[in-house]
Amino acid sequence: MTDLLVMGASSALGFIFRFMAEGRKAKDDTMRRLVEAQQASSNSADSAAQRAGPGGLWVRRFLVVSVILAVVGFPFLASFFHVPTFVEINEASRSWLFGLIGGKDNIRYEQVDGYLLIKENRTVFLALSSFYFGQAAGR
Repeated sequence: MTDLLVMGASSALGFIFRFMAEGRKAKDDTMRRLVEAQQASSNSADSAAQRAGPGGLWVRRFLVVSVILAVVGFPFLASFFHVPTFVEINEASRSWLFGLIGGKDNIRYEQVDGYLLIKENRTVFLALSSFYFGQAAGR
């Protein structure tokens, strides 16, 4: 009886250790693939930096300056010259029966005086920083 118990316990422990070894092997394989992907990305960035000439630099600068002017500069100047800014306001009416009855949208426009700062400006600046300075700066 004890021989059967010892054989069963050793088989169970052998299975557990084999399972742990396979899991560790899978983790090592995943880590190796991640390192290879990072090296490929780094090599790609290095070769892109070598190909980039002064023309690409000026194009990126032009794009960044034009987007900043369009998103921040011109609306800021427009607020000094009393150019009206209109904001869309969407009001949903009350609905019944899980939205099957009622629930109509009422859209109206309201004039805002001054500079309108919205959350999309932050998104544009994050996209610009990742475009101009690289992916690590935008995170």
